[in-house]
Amino acid sequence: MNQSELNQQLGYAFQLIQTGKKEFFSGFDQAAKIAAYEKMNFGYELIINYKNELNDQIPFSIYDLEIEEYKKQLIKLKQLLLLHNQQNKDEISDISQKLPFEMDFILVNEKLNIQEDQILQLPSIKNIMKEIALPFRFPQIFQNNYHLFDKILIYGPPNSGKKYLIKYCTSVANATLITLSISQLINKQFDKPSCYIKQIFNFAKQKQPSILLIYDLDQISHQNLNIDRTNLNIFVELLIELDKQRRSDSLTFQIIGITSYPWNLDPPVRRRFAKRIYVPLPNHEQIVDLLKQKLSNMKINITQEQFVQLTNLFEGYTCCDISNILQMSYDQAVNINKQNIKIKVECTENIVKYDDILHVLKKYKKTISQNYINKLEEWKATFDD
Repeated sequence: MNQSELNQQLGYAFQLIQTGKKEFFSGFDQAAKIAAYEKMNFGYELIINYKNELNDQIPFSIYDLEIEEYKKQLIKLKQLLLLHNQQNKDEISDISQKLPFEMDFILVNEKLNIQEDQILQLPSIKNIMKEIALPFRFPQIFQNNYHLFDKILIYGPPNSGKKYLIKYCTSVANATLITLSISQLINKQFDKPSCYIKQIFNFAKQKQPSILLIYDLDQISHQNLNIDRTNLNIFVELLIELDKQRRSDSLTFQIIGITSYPWNLDPPVRRRFAKRIYVPLPNHEQIVDLLKQKLSNMKINITQEQFVQLTNLFEGYTCCDISNILQMSYDQAVNINKQNIKIKVECTENIVKYDDILHVLKKYKKTISQNYINKLEEWKATFDD
């Protein structure tokens, strides 16, 4: 990051703090003051984060005095916030007692039934999913356990089975899955977006045992929201609600975030998801299992040697890619059979051959590049335990 980029980022951070201070003193209720304070705190976090990342690369002394001044202001405003909280009740209430299901950025799944043999993932990842579900099934065992995961981040390539893993976890936990789409939420126009965020979290807690899945977390960064104050308020309110959640307080409610681009996560968001789980592309063993599962539903003419060759050719593809290629191969076999019928050739069964799959493979490009995988591995090495 050069001096020009540094000045631009810091300018935005200082603007956040100044705007938050104005909104704090102009806010009429507790919710408005909390949101304003969190906006200031977010700006302060950005400044400190840049300072820590840069270390001695760029002289920071010119900003030291201003940072200390903002720190003093934050402490003072926090004291005022506590005083205001004692004197006034929160005037912001939920829009309704029940979540309006016409919201298309919310999806509720109850009574999911997904078996372990349906999950084509590493045993270590499946075991982690079971561990997450255990407090739901046996809360009495986990009382006063301070080592539970408050918030969990699952990251990995698109279409690698992250959402299906969470559905499996929800099934094991015998819980309700509430899915919140950040990308759809920030495209909505609300009069009071903070009320909706608060309502969604309250609804999820009321549905206990429940798991709140938040995906597209990388969509909420201060760079994306810089020009839109409404969306920035959504971001700030989301951080507030995330801070409220402590797993030790409620063993039957869990927050899980999903992203395919973890390097786009803002530091305040990343820090709130302390437990991180990497879901990689399928390895050789998983590809073998997937091929056996998919091909068992088709009539095939493939030798064992050809099967081994296919498992090698499918390395670097996602599970979704492999499923699509096999389906396209089957469709190709069906089309050939239809042509035979038209020219009055004897009709046979739709048999998928090795050459059918090879023909589709030549045209089907990998959706995940090696550069993307390298970037994921680099992020994992830096931020994952």
